[in-house]
Amino acid sequence: MVGSKIAEIRNKRGISLSKLSRESGVSKGYLSELENGIKENPNIEILDKIAKALGISVSDLFEQDPIDEELEDLEEDMKLLFSKAKQLSKENRKKVLKMIEIFEDENNN
Repeated sequence: MVGSKIAEIRNKRGISLSKLSRESGVSKGYLSELENGIKENPNIEILDKIAKALGISVSDLFEQDPIDEELEDLEEDMKLLFSKAKQLSKENRKKVLKMIEIFEDENNN
């Protein structure tokens, strides 16, 4: 869980694994294993180094995205739809929204 949050924040900020390793002093291999769930329980010292390098607090690594919290209450098909949409580029999300609008128009006629 914490590893995927690190990867999410790192990717959103456009920080490479190598750069995070250099800035945090944590080995690239360890970071990779952490992000991929191989290492699951890093100590607070390591989390502090990573958080500082990302410009966040350690507690930010454990906060759940509000969108993810909302997803928990949705039906399975909606969860799948949102999780897939989160992975799309902004341009492709706009295309999906246009398709949804077409379906809405069809339902309203």
